[in-house]
Amino acid sequence: VLIIGGGIASAMTALSLVERGRKVTLLCQDGEPAGGASGNRQGALYPLLNGEHDALSRFYSLAFGFARSRLLALAERHPVAFSLCGVTQLGYDDKSAAKLTKMVQGPFPPELMHPLSEPEVEQVVGLPCGHGGVSYPLGGWLCPADLTRAAIKEAQAGGLLEVLFNTRVATVTEQADGWQVESCDGRRWQSPTLVVAAGHQLPALIPFAELPLYPVRGQVSHVPTSASLSRLNTVLCYDGYLTPANEGQHCIGASYGRNQTELAFRAEEQAQNQARLQACLPQQRWPAEVDVSGNQARVGVRSASRDHLPVAGPVARLAALADHNLKAPVDQQSPLPLYPGLYVLGALGSRGLCSAPLCGELLASEICGDPLPLAADLLEALHPARYWVRKLLKGKPLQ
Repeated sequence: VLIIGGGIASAMTALSLVERGRKVTLLCQDGEPAGGASGNRQGALYPLLNGEHDALSRFYSLAFGFARSRLLALAERHPVAFSLCGVTQLGYDDKSAAKLTKMVQGPFPPELMHPLSEPEVEQVVGLPCGHGGVSYPLGGWLCPADLTRAAIKEAQAGGLLEVLFNTRVATVTEQADGWQVESCDGRRWQSPTLVVAAGHQLPALIPFAELPLYPVRGQVSHVPTSASLSRLNTVLCYDGYLTPANEGQHCIGASYGRNQTELAFRAEEQAQNQARLQACLPQQRWPAEVDVSGNQARVGVRSASRDHLPVAGPVARLAALADHNLKAPVDQQSPLPLYPGLYVLGALGSRGLCSAPLCGELLASEICGDPLPLAADLLEALHPARYWVRKLLKGKPLQ
């Protein structure tokens, strides 16, 4: 299997494939793993839940458990900075508080998520916040770059993974017996199976798939700890997030620049990260100790989808899909017209730490013909062709 990418998505897919005995070649454009959006110092790990417990909530509740087990297993054998200190999400205004109230009414065990009163928030977090919220006691933070490197090292240990760094892909071409990938410096690789997990560059690498994804620029600020900030016990989520200290620094972020791919530092986004915390906790003094004046930050570009779910699975031929009878009874439907051996994993947004391990496991299961780890409706919810299938089912043209 040939994989394009160098972040958490490609690393987890490679690991799941190697565990099944598949030989994998990973093409990474950077000089080391996690050079893109997966390279942040700290990221929060917790599920994305809602009161309806719809496909989004069901997928992330499953993905969270799998991601947590992957983290713990890899951290036993490789250096991964992490702390499963819990995550506290604040109801910082009427809208967010109502959303959390509805979520608490969902079918979730208290071990996964439970409500907190304002005094309980202060007790759990270690700092006064002036709001109630919910706790995800099994969540926490981890270093995405460490986890990406650990997954690659683990996959390399058995001798089945080859990683080629500084390899920027120029073209992806379908052939009679599979796929050809050519790099910008003229090197070529052929494989019957190709996985494109290249973050926000995914749509440009396979434009014929017409995936309606968009890039999101995000700047995370690194701030020194202080007397008050050092008391922060859990990851704190509001209209942003703040992590407990790691090596004397906290991460606070992140800016959200839709359809922006520029990686230059922006002082105004640094100030915005600070201002969001202060706006959500206006009665508290300690947010003033968040010092972004050192201009320490990291910028990455995430890939996102309209429905906030990843795209994970095989790629459909859109021209043939338009002629496909999607309204026929299930037992009379023919399989979707697909590009043989072509799979994508992308649109992880800001939730890649939670979603990438299970999505990688799903792709490996599909490629190897193994039982699939998700229910049929969740497979449809993640399918790269879902946007076009929905259009056709509504009687709308694809263009």
